[in-house]
Amino acid sequence: MRFTVLTAALLTLVGSGALRAEDKKEPSDRAEQLKQIEKDFEPGFKEVLTAYRAAKTEEEKNKAIDMLLPHGEKLIKLIDADPKDETALKAAVFFMQRIGSAPSTKGLDAQTGKVLKVIAENHVDAKETAQLVQLVARKGTEESVAFLRTVMTKSKDNDAKGTACFTLASALGELVDNPKTEKAKAAAAEKEAVELYNRVIKEFGDVAGARGKKLGEQAKSGLYKLEKLSVGKQVPDSEGENLEGKKSKLSDFKGKVVVIDIWATWCPPCRAMIPHERELVERLKDKPFVLLSISCDAEKEKLTDFLKEEKMPWAHWWNGAKGGIVDDFKVEFYPTIYVLDGKGVIRYKGVRGEEMDKAVETLLKEMGK
Repeated sequence: MRFTVLTAALLTLVGSGALRAEDKKEPSDRAEQLKQIEKDFEPGFKEVLTAYRAAKTEEEKNKAIDMLLPHGEKLIKLIDADPKDETALKAAVFFMQRIGSAPSTKGLDAQTGKVLKVIAENHVDAKETAQLVQLVARKGTEESVAFLRTVMTKSKDNDAKGTACFTLASALGELVDNPKTEKAKAAAAEKEAVELYNRVIKEFGDVAGARGKKLGEQAKSGLYKLEKLSVGKQVPDSEGENLEGKKSKLSDFKGKVVVIDIWATWCPPCRAMIPHERELVERLKDKPFVLLSISCDAEKEKLTDFLKEEKMPWAHWWNGAKGGIVDDFKVEFYPTIYVLDGKGVIRYKGVRGEEMDKAVETLLKEMGK
């Protein structure tokens, strides 16, 4: 399956008329070259999406994403020919929007770093730069962090400076949440993130952020997550109710490894996790392990009707769309996932599939189970 899906997609990319440069006369004008690259990109991008969605493992996903690299090389070649002109900026914007915003791979991060450096050195004050800042939020690479610091310190655009400040704080927060981060590095990242969030609140609080929220409001939420919900912190002892309306608290699960899956029946990525979760629960049925799915469906009946059709034999709470868990965990997207050790300490966040399996197995081994 792995060879068939990826090879077919690669052959389609290389063999399609849209991507065979040798069959085309290269436009001489830089602006026209960019238009041609953008046009050629679309059919290939569809094939990348097909391969990525069909991928079953992280290795397959990475290979699918790396199918973007030839397109990135064309854009970088165009940019490097004259990095200061308007076409270079437009090419950089296109790269970041369509390629650089994809999930990280070693090759893609290297290309993204080159493009970010060009923008930082030649277009730091451009209005397009302010729009691109948020796209590097989850990269966490040295190049992306350097880019954010440059925009934050050198840009003359207040919105860009504020957004870069907030985005860097968020990126540092993700470093804190990465269980692979050394303790000293995580502590330093948390300290700087707190400082940056406070700066956002003080200097850039009224700058418009994502989803119609002001940066000040988002920074306060970020501070709360660092203090209460980052890896290594004791989970808030939130209360919820099961399908029979009986209330309980997260502390009731102490002594067990707990996966908290905050979800909703209308969420496709949430539903896609169910088969894997079912396998995980069955495999660990004799272990001190609990999978707790917390539904944020607005109506309880949506959940109960769904469970009549979909086998999900594990613990369930119904929360509703507002308040309760949504506030306690500052939920911004679904699914939101936390993995707790036997002491109720947050040890992993956002893990799915194989990463979830490894996280749970690691914590069970720590307990000698």
